[in-house]
Amino acid sequence: PLNAQLTPLIKKLLVNPHYQRFHDELMIKSRLFEMIYHIFRYCERADKSTAYEDIVYEKLKLSLRYLEENYAENITVEQIASLSNYSESHFSKLFKQLTGESFNQYLKNYRLETAANRIMNEKTKISEIAVACGFSNLSYFSRAFYDKFQMTPSEFRKEENQRQIRMLQRQREDSEQLNKKGSS
Repeated sequence: PLNAQLTPLIKKLLVNPHYQRFHDELMIKSRLFEMIYHIFRYCERADKSTAYEDIVYEKLKLSLRYLEENYAENITVEQIASLSNYSESHFSKLFKQLTGESFNQYLKNYRLETAANRIMNEKTKISEIAVACGFSNLSYFSRAFYDKFQMTPSEFRKEENQRQIRMLQRQREDSEQLNKKGSS
């Protein structure tokens, strides 16, 4: 849009590069002022747009913080949208633009990733972790976990334990090799 407004003004200035009379000088100045006017108008619209985007971003950031602090609760799009003072449909549209996924998909993924982290690092029963992460239905949790990680929660824990054992073995072997080199 700005380009379309400035191009004809620039062309008019370039038509006759040999302006000599006083009124020609005034005409050049008026064209330049007109160009400056259009540039300022463009910047003003851009600033308003950026300000709006900043407000939207801050509201969605608050929504994400709320989700991260309350993921174990029964959270609905309606609740989160009302926290942001948006309608459910508008919030859903903005949320998907920001995150690339729907609110419900984002919440499910966040819960699954939190559960996976807890499964790796805690000895708590998987069913207790599922409930603590907001999954009230254990079979749904298991199915969703499998869809995301291509293994059951039990297989995930077992594989993680084996990975940690292998890592400890490598560290021990590396330490033994260093000790052998140091004593030679």
